[in-house]
Amino acid sequence: METNGNKVEKTVNVAKEKISQNLSGVAEKVHRGSDTAKDVLSDKTEKVEDYIREKTYVAGDLTNQTVERASKLGHKAADALSKSSEYIENFDYRDTKKAVSETIKDKPQIMLVAAGIFGFLLGILVGRRK
Repeated sequence: METNGNKVEKTVNVAKEKISQNLSGVAEKVHRGSDTAKDVLSDKTEKVEDYIREKTYVAGDLTNQTVERASKLGHKAADALSKSSEYIENFDYRDTKKAVSETIKDKPQIMLVAAGIFGFLLGILVGRRK
């Protein structure tokens, strides 16, 4: 015959066994969930890294193109300034004055038209200010 002490001990042992089994099952599920979460996060991290790498490459390429364009434009501007400098250096106002005087003597109608256009444009500009 079982005594109350034996029954309690048996019940406690059965409860301990069930709790142990349940905890083992939960632990297994947590391990599987952790592995799954690790795999998902690892995959997402790789995708983010690839995306960032691609965008960084594109941004770097655009930056290089912009620098290259700026350099070309800078060289064009320097060439234009150099040509302007040469023109001003070689400009002889006496020759230009002489050429304009000859043109006025040879073709006075061109100068009359030019003076008329200049006067017209000056009149428009002065008229707008009022």
